[in-house]
Amino acid sequence: MLSLAEVVRNLGFVLAIDHCARGCAHCPAYGDRSPVQRAPFAELSRTVAAVAAVRRRAGVPEYGRVVHCWRISDPLDYTVRLPGGGTANCADVAGMWRAHLGQGLYVVTNGSEGRTAARRALAELVATPDLVSQVKLTITHADRSWDSARYIADLAWDVATLAPLWHRASTRAEDPAGLRFRINVKTTEGRKDEVRARVLAVLAASGMSRPQARRICGDAQRVRFKPIYDLGNAAGGASPVADALDVRGTDGQRYKPTTEARRRWQYGIRPDRRLFTVDMYAFTESDLGPAERPLRWPTSIDGADMDAPLDADGDG
Repeated sequence: MLSLAEVVRNLGFVLAIDHCARGCAHCPAYGDRSPVQRAPFAELSRTVAAVAAVRRRAGVPEYGRVVHCWRISDPLDYTVRLPGGGTANCADVAGMWRAHLGQGLYVVTNGSEGRTAARRALAELVATPDLVSQVKLTITHADRSWDSARYIADLAWDVATLAPLWHRASTRAEDPAGLRFRINVKTTEGRKDEVRARVLAVLAASGMSRPQARRICGDAQRVRFKPIYDLGNAAGGASPVADALDVRGTDGQRYKPTTEARRRWQYGIRPDRRLFTVDMYAFTESDLGPAERPLRWPTSIDGADMDAPLDADGDG
């Protein structure tokens, strides 16, 4: 039976935000119509603090890997109203990660899309760079906004804002030799030239000269071109991206091991405290416990036995 200590020992996710409304075609969430769920900030803070306390009480070493606040969602979309007024955003979540988990937040985003709240979060992260371990900005023709009139301008603002992080080293455990900011360009082989031209346009629009943009675009530390893999879609079918690389094994199942970067099986906590497990090689996840009574992270760990089986009510 699953215990608090076991969850924390193999924890990979405490979701501030779950599900996604961006509709990027290369994402395994493509086609998911589930509403985006955001954890109330105070409840998320209690959960993250409790995770840190359980780790200490159970004698679990400090994490030498990322604990994500997202899985198939965009952390810049985390914006929640606070009871006393104002809002909390991704930068506030990053402060929580630094305070309780001792690591900067790992942020992978398709950009602010020009939204005021998302831009504010990016600016705050750059102003307090210790709050992030690494920020990756994705540029891809699979983005729903690829052909929009604002696509280049919106990404150019993001690049100009994040550029100071190119002068800092990554503190993400899985990429110690990297930089704090990287542009990930995801493209199929047949569209690589088109996408490269778009990246150059974004860099130039961010304030770089054409020669500087070409130099940055050719620097794999700053701009990394990656293939689009067929990671499936929300219905379990194939990716809608034409010519996405097939990662299915002989058994027909998707399987892309990354043993050097991540542990295969990891536990997670959803915004409503439901527990789930993720197969990081097959890009699948499943809730723990029966659908009618899922296992939940407890509302309180006071006096809890770290090795006792968890129950569906989250009472330990």
